[in-house]
Amino acid sequence: MMNITIKRPAFAHTDKKESDTKIIETLDIRTQVALESEDQKSIITIQSDPANAFDDIEIALEFCTSISVGTDCLHPGHKAQEFALFKLNSARNVIEFDAASKIVARCYMLKVPSEMTDKDAEADMANRVRDRVLDNGSSPLAGVVAVFRDMLQIERQRAEDMAMVNQQNPHANFFTGSNEEINEIIKLGGLVLINSGLGAGKTKENLLPAFEEACTRKVSPLFVSPRRSQIAPMKGDPRHYTNAGPEGFSAPGVVGVSNSVIGLPAFEWHRENTKMVIVDEFEQMLTHNASNAIGRGKLTERAAITAGTIEAIKKAAQDGTAVLADALLSDYTVTKLSKALGMTVTVATKTHCNFAHNINLHPTKAALIATAQAMLEIGKNILVISDESHNPRKDDLEGTFNTLNKSATGESITLDGDFFGNAEKSYFVSNLDLNLKSYQLVVASTVLSSGVSIESDHFDAVFVIAAGTVLPTEVIQSTRRVRKLKETHLVFTTHKRKRTNSVGLVFALMASKDLSDNDDYNQENLDKLWATSGVQDVVERVAYENGMRTNYNNRTLMMAEALGFTIKRMSANEADEIRAKAAMKEGNEEAENARIDRILTAEDISREQADERRKSDQMSRGQEYQIENYELREFYKTNTLDVDLIKADKSGRQRKQIAGLRMGVESAVRNLSAFDANKRKVIRKLMAVLDADLPAIMRGGSAIITKEHAKSFAEWTVIKRNKVTVGGKSTTASQAYNQAFDGRRISVRQATRSVISVLREELGMSVKEHKKDSWIVSVSNTRRAYFDMHMNGVSRLMEKFTKEDEAARDKASGYYDPTTGHDIMKWFEQTRASRSSATDSSWAPGMAFSDLMEALNKKADRDEIFMIGEIECRVLTCEETKPSVMKYRKSRCCA
Repeated sequence: MMNITIKRPAFAHTDKKESDTKIIETLDIRTQVALESEDQKSIITIQSDPANAFDDIEIALEFCTSISVGTDCLHPGHKAQEFALFKLNSARNVIEFDAASKIVARCYMLKVPSEMTDKDAEADMANRVRDRVLDNGSSPLAGVVAVFRDMLQIERQRAEDMAMVNQQNPHANFFTGSNEEINEIIKLGGLVLINSGLGAGKTKENLLPAFEEACTRKVSPLFVSPRRSQIAPMKGDPRHYTNAGPEGFSAPGVVGVSNSVIGLPAFEWHRENTKMVIVDEFEQMLTHNASNAIGRGKLTERAAITAGTIEAIKKAAQDGTAVLADALLSDYTVTKLSKALGMTVTVATKTHCNFAHNINLHPTKAALIATAQAMLEIGKNILVISDESHNPRKDDLEGTFNTLNKSATGESITLDGDFFGNAEKSYFVSNLDLNLKSYQLVVASTVLSSGVSIESDHFDAVFVIAAGTVLPTEVIQSTRRVRKLKETHLVFTTHKRKRTNSVGLVFALMASKDLSDNDDYNQENLDKLWATSGVQDVVERVAYENGMRTNYNNRTLMMAEALGFTIKRMSANEADEIRAKAAMKEGNEEAENARIDRILTAEDISREQADERRKSDQMSRGQEYQIENYELREFYKTNTLDVDLIKADKSGRQRKQIAGLRMGVESAVRNLSAFDANKRKVIRKLMAVLDADLPAIMRGGSAIITKEHAKSFAEWTVIKRNKVTVGGKSTTASQAYNQAFDGRRISVRQATRSVISVLREELGMSVKEHKKDSWIVSVSNTRRAYFDMHMNGVSRLMEKFTKEDEAARDKASGYYDPTTGHDIMKWFEQTRASRSSATDSSWAPGMAFSDLMEALNKKADRDEIFMIGEIECRVLTCEETKPSVMKYRKSRCCA
């Protein structure tokens, strides 16, 4: 390994040796760095000077080298903020300073207020910005602080508008009074938005009385909520939507969730005759209507519910009364609603309603868990509300419960949607405040984040875990469920994810999942879809919420501060954190084992049964696990599941990766969604630019990729004239890449990191360092075996492969045999296209090659057992009447 220092000469060009470092003096730093970078074993440092450091830092970033100026030295592994400060301190004039100061200010904006206060940020700048005078006589420190303050003010105003209605909004009239006075406003009719603060009693004091009064007047009121859990206490009421029968619904009013009340035929008469619509948690309902929780998640389905909801509100506001309530009503929603209805809205707020309190912000989940454990161990009662994953693919919520339950000295309980939806628990839910007093530890999903008021003084503390799966407004609402407490503990466990708030890009992404890759996906059909009632509202809502989720942690805290909350940063005890981490690991392992056991023991269901369960208004946890069991069997083409397969699936991550690998291998696929067709083209382009033969890799080979390969692919994505065409629609390569890989972005400067990340995370490939600036790409034997199961239905052997097993499997699948490469591509083209033109082909869809094909061509009996290598096989018929291969070892079926 050669260490090389490149610097400008004092007088002439010389090469000399000092210790183990080769020193090169040159006037052309960039060219010399480029030349020396060709030697992949060299470690290069640019030795700069104050007069040239601003230019040299760009060279160091481009070629990933180190750079030093005096005693300051930066390496490629340093964070972006360090390079930004380096550039700022190296700026030679006002123009360079302005560019660098914006980058520095943005770096600090990512930390305020989640990691430091604005005052702490400014103090840190004072310590790290070099004190000097610019060419216009200004101070660099004063300049960068001014830029930072301007950015911070803009972000805080955005956060405030997302959490409350601007009093200067011209689309609203504002009223402040008691709950009794607000009820009088409701009686006047029209559109009323109740914006009283958290815990002001909106549901109990305003909405329910209005609903009861409307029922007595027989005006068929609709009481709509976004979640079943929010109306669970009324499940025994005959007006609850679940009491609708096949002949309709005859109750005087309807209490239900939006997708049922607005979408089902059973409530058509009430929708047509209602003169009052009441919506609790209005912002959350708009979010729900625009989410993939509606139907199968298609844009047209979401649009239908959204348009139906707005139409029902408009009709009620014109003919009677529409009452919409939300403590965190946004300025955006008020303006949007006013324009949609063509009327000015009344925003009513309860007098003297300020329920903001302190939020104790913990640095890590382990620190928060340690605090909760300590309280449980001394007999304190705590409530935990978390939006962590809680489903058959991943159950972090149960892991949290297992962790804390070990420290509890009293009874513990988990509350989730399944609990609230259970008819047998209706009494418990209806008297929640009273019944929770029996428990020391309560761990709840987002069923308790809104629409629930706990008035008792039973709980000593509330802990909120924010994983980023819900909007910041819901996190804030979670902190105020226990009304008498003056503070809440909060921790963020979010992962950074870039989301676009561009309406055009959001629409393109959503439409591509609705339309197929043939002639359906063209500009004419996109224009028709855009003109469909409700589509624009859904797309604009999703784009708005993506903006709200940007810089999630800081945005949430800024919104809380705008509402009057005080943020207090908590320190962590290292020993307690270590103990908590060990407990969390054990709790998560128990949750994972329980998840796997539930999948294995779930009832085997058919495709028809799975479809029926997906269409149902409410699924139990048991039914969710039945569907997961079915989807695993369907994807891996096996009749039985085992622990190894479920673990290897990694909560569905392997399925996604295998689907990506399949897209990169298949040469002809038709009738995909436009989204999948676009992803397939991007993957194939990636492999072509990397000069990687994916079919060969999937047969056990490998490829060597270089930094230049990655850079070439990045350059292809960023050049605007490069297009990806699907059906009749073309998009830029950058947009296609962004859509294909779930919002990922790529830059030429970060090309290598981006490409390696895609290969590892999106395709599940192994990427190991080969030499400097080059890597070996391959796919593990295990991953290839599961890929083979998905492609051909040929099951893996249970134990480690021997050479004989490998040979037998290769012969059985045909896919792994290097000599059948041409036949493989032909097979893909002929059997994987739903409109295959090769109708006289001897290849049967879903089948393997070689001896198996020969056996099938001889029209072997269905139960005939024949040999493929040393493996006994017989041909069966699955539900789709397509043949599949089952392996036998002795008399026991391995899959």
